[in-house]
Amino acid sequence: MAMRRIFRHLLLAAAIASYCESALAESRARPEPIFRHVSLGSFGRLELGLVPSQIEKISEKIGPGVYRLRPNSFGGAETIVVITNSAEAISEIRFQYGVGYDFSEKRSIYEKSLGPPSRADRTGGNETTVWNDGRTQIELVRRIDQGYASFLIMRDVSRGQ
Repeated sequence: MAMRRIFRHLLLAAAIASYCESALAESRARPEPIFRHVSLGSFGRLELGLVPSQIEKISEKIGPGVYRLRPNSFGGAETIVVITNSAEAISEIRFQYGVGYDFSEKRSIYEKSLGPPSRADRTGGNETTVWNDGRTQIELVRRIDQGYASFLIMRDVSRGQ
């Protein structure tokens, strides 16, 4: 009787361990959701789909719904351009990078975090890698004749923009 009870407990423990192991493996295989915001330190935070508060204080308006943030607002980016839609919500954030931004390294980092890209191609002098989770799209773009990534585009695709 005692052996039977011990055997049942061992079977139950094995089943629980097996379930936990498969759940952990599944969670590791599932990529993180694509990030939708940028923290600008003391300048605040910009998030896709939201109306930016006080963007005029940290940027220069360069066209209708197009703002260029002050230099050095975000680590590593030479220029950041924010594009808003007709409702004044942020639809796109573009980061322009200069020398020292390693395209292959950044692509590898994003693949580890976001999983395999939705699309990767070489057209018109550009190499583009795209991740899309149905809500947010990230495009990492490199001019083929340059060794560094030229820009990264974070786009809100949740509203068909």
